[in-house]
Amino acid sequence: MTEVIQQLSRIVGMAGHIADQLHSGSRVPFETFDLVDEFDGFGLSVGHGAGLLYGNVTDVAPDSWSLQFTAAVAFDVPSRPEIGMWVNEKNRTTAFGKYYYAVNRELGLHAVMWEMFAWSRLLNDFNGMHGQGVIQWLMEIIRACLDASSQDADEFTRHFGGRILQPIEKDLMVLFTASSG
Repeated sequence: MTEVIQQLSRIVGMAGHIADQLHSGSRVPFETFDLVDEFDGFGLSVGHGAGLLYGNVTDVAPDSWSLQFTAAVAFDVPSRPEIGMWVNEKNRTTAFGKYYYAVNRELGLHAVMWEMFAWSRLLNDFNGMHGQGVIQWLMEIIRACLDASSQDADEFTRHFGGRILQPIEKDLMVLFTASSG
């Protein structure tokens, strides 16, 4: 196993431990990541809604990749100008990550997602004072991801419609495809 794959595995493992401490049962297996050594991660959910935490270290050196956190707010969203206003307001008030309205007219894919990246170099040391800060930071990012995929998803779909993704392999694949493309 290469150094970067070991780094990915260690960081994702610690993030999984943090997710378990934050909300028991929030970590959801995503079997697609078991197929390729250069990908690692898992789904996130509080029972409804779906998020992903993952890293891709394909053709990169250690400390040069990012851990990605993505939450599905809603998919199959109608095209309405008010949605852009909702996204802009959320971005003005959020402390972590960003919201965006992804529109793909060719595929008919309209989705609202939340996303944040954490640079691997900052996640290398989980010991001492620095490590405690890193753990707390990851906890807050995971909490923001879970909130976006559940609370924000509920609020958004009540006002604008769309579909809340579920913590199942098929929906996690839809989220992964939308967030990595």
